[in-house]
Amino acid sequence: MFTTKKYNISIYNKLTRFLVLTFLSLFLYVQPVWSLTRADEYALKAVFLFNLAKFVTWPDESFSADTQKFQFCLLGDTQFNQKMEATMEAETVKQRDIDVNMSVDLDSSSDQCQIVFIAEKEKKQLDEILTYFSDRPVLTVSDMEDFAEKGGMVEFYIENNRVRLAINPDTLQAVDLRAAANLLRVAKIVEP
Repeated sequence: MFTTKKYNISIYNKLTRFLVLTFLSLFLYVQPVWSLTRADEYALKAVFLFNLAKFVTWPDESFSADTQKFQFCLLGDTQFNQKMEATMEAETVKQRDIDVNMSVDLDSSSDQCQIVFIAEKEKKQLDEILTYFSDRPVLTVSDMEDFAEKGGMVEFYIENNRVRLAINPDTLQAVDLRAAANLLRVAKIVEP
């Protein structure tokens, strides 16, 4: 039998998940792309990245210490940095402070990342980038066309003037990442 305290926490967790999912769904299905400026688009993507972190579970070994910050990394797009920093300021993910690592390279510094956003300008190196992260528990995200089909994990794409998500769950599972069922429900599921 549940105690009142556990029951209240359970309701709180369900309510929080519902509110975050509703917020994410509103951006996915309500915000028309044609009404966005480039700055708004970056802000919207930053919010998506922040919310993705709440719907994905990383293995414990993804963090070197209990005090390690949750790392959002950007590969190749410096214009996105300011919006990411503004969105993540004073926020936490899974009870960890957040750090935005700007313009990382494929080296040991990117191994500390939990989420990597790969900019369009990295398209020529995409195979190399995806190969590099293919055995690391790092969520790869991009707005490149067919990113999820090419082996990326999460892709932002436009459909009916709306920003949508495509997810490749096989690539997440290959590195022991788990997407919540609520996230999978609002996304297009793709296979490489």
